[in-house]
Amino acid sequence: MPKRFSASSAAQLMTCPGSANLELAIPGYVEPVRDDMAGAKGVGTMLHAFMDTYFTGTDPDELREYAAIIQVFAETKVKERRELCDEPLKCVLWLSNQSQAEAEVIADMRDWLPLLRPYPPKMLRFLAETALYVADLQERFAGTATVYGERSMVATWLPSNPRTTPDIAIIGGKTLHIVDYKTGALFVDPCDNDQLLFYAACCLVDAPAAEEFTVHVLQPGNLSSWTAPVSYLREWMKKAVATDNKIQAKDLTLVPSDHCTFCPANPWGRGDKSEAKCPAMQEILYPPVVDNDELFADS
Repeated sequence: MPKRFSASSAAQLMTCPGSANLELAIPGYVEPVRDDMAGAKGVGTMLHAFMDTYFTGTDPDELREYAAIIQVFAETKVKERRELCDEPLKCVLWLSNQSQAEAEVIADMRDWLPLLRPYPPKMLRFLAETALYVADLQERFAGTATVYGERSMVATWLPSNPRTTPDIAIIGGKTLHIVDYKTGALFVDPCDNDQLLFYAACCLVDAPAAEEFTVHVLQPGNLSSWTAPVSYLREWMKKAVATDNKIQAKDLTLVPSDHCTFCPANPWGRGDKSEAKCPAMQEILYPPVVDNDELFADS
């Protein structure tokens, strides 16, 4: 089965089409065993699951209640946090003292508060900030656009028709906004971000009147956005189509770049690593000590 263009590796694929077919591009390459719940990935998976509740039947006022509770919980001493998570009745009483929300919302908070027990105050404050950010977006576009969470889509504009799922898409009339959660420490810039451009391109079909689009990154210490004209997005889509055609034609060109950070064939990669390494990256990281052309130039 041919490989497909994907949102998560869009930037890498745009510069290195061979990365889509590493089994063919690198002799002996075997895909590493992946554990999406291990280490930082596991933390990211759990936090994403929690933040998914921000747009599932939750209005802006409730989100602000959630944010206020999380902020107080973040500043609560570890021992008290442990007791609140272990004793449901005490948790309900505590929540009732902290919030004026209805009983149903309090019960909901009681259910998810123990899920936050493992996380440090910095991460909890980030969860509160994202709740407030999403609440503001919901309020801003209420009645004019639809907020979609974890909406599965097919990129029909690409030859391989890959599927993708943005965290949040806000679409309606001339409105096109993409929100992406990032929980890692590596700074993510929304400006000209290939992954976010891919999401926006997939949503463009539902916003035919849009003249511009905005992508947002919500990350600890980094809540930022970037707006550009739709004409820029359409030009990017042409490049993505060309890349997808190369992938389908099994172009095995390996081109190391700044986007190789999580490639499994990168010897210095930050993600899962394969045994076989990218020869192009190896040559850059470990250049030969002896220049044979220079050594034998006079022979």
